[in-house]
Amino acid sequence: MNNAPARQFYELVEATLNKQGKTKSWLAQRSKVNRNTINNWATQPRTPQAGNVLAVADALGIEHERALRLAGLRTEEPRVVDNSAPTVAEASDEELLAEVLRRLKSR
Repeated sequence: MNNAPARQFYELVEATLNKQGKTKSWLAQRSKVNRNTINNWATQPRTPQAGNVLAVADALGIEHERALRLAGLRTEEPRVVDNSAPTVAEASDEELLAEVLRRLKSR
């Protein structure tokens, strides 16, 4: 059994590189993450640094939450945001108070 927490992210990185026709050397240069660091994610038993994971994700166009979860840095699924509530910039004081009360009642 592989005890590398970032193994799934490493596999996604490899698949994405293959799909895009890019190399790990290109990725290391683009993300400024050492190629050995990226390779170690396949077998290393410790969790990688979030900054490295995000830099690689950015270089490949991988969504941050997914990258962090697959790298073993997040265990929960992303929360769904309720966008139906008015934002502070567009809501009156009464609307904001009503929204706060609604959320308190739903707890």
